[in-house]
Amino acid sequence: MKVDKNEICRRIKILVDLCENTEPAEPTEKFLFSDHLIASKELLQNAGNEGLNDHSDWADIMRQANKLWKVRKKIEKVGWDFVDDLEMHENIEDFLSNNQKINAIKYYREIMKTHFDTEVGLREAKDFVDNMQEDMIGRGILAK
Repeated sequence: MKVDKNEICRRIKILVDLCENTEPAEPTEKFLFSDHLIASKELLQNAGNEGLNDHSDWADIMRQANKLWKVRKKIEKVGWDFVDDLEMHENIEDFLSNNQKINAIKYYREIMKTHFDTEVGLREAKDFVDNMQEDMIGRGILAK
């Protein structure tokens, strides 16, 4: 299967436009430019790289773009209030998709502490990640 570089770049430009259009009007205490905007521009630059020929590189770029797209479309609909929660779920799903359940549990505990000011015990974190894993299996994202 041949990768259509121009089509991928065209779609990533749409992602960059979405990120630019959903940026907060003013910088926040957390950032001047959102990580999403920076990442989308980096993806566009990487997609335009002439030396990029490996299908796994293209697949990685497309996966990253899809992840950003999903978050930004949610922001477009409901605003920035739930971004931390949405990103946390996305990252845990990534860990689980890569068979890194222990890292997902560690990540969940750390994010709850640093972003939500909530101490989460190991059992509670494991239960949360187990529930997400079961949900992913139910949605057909993960195999049993």
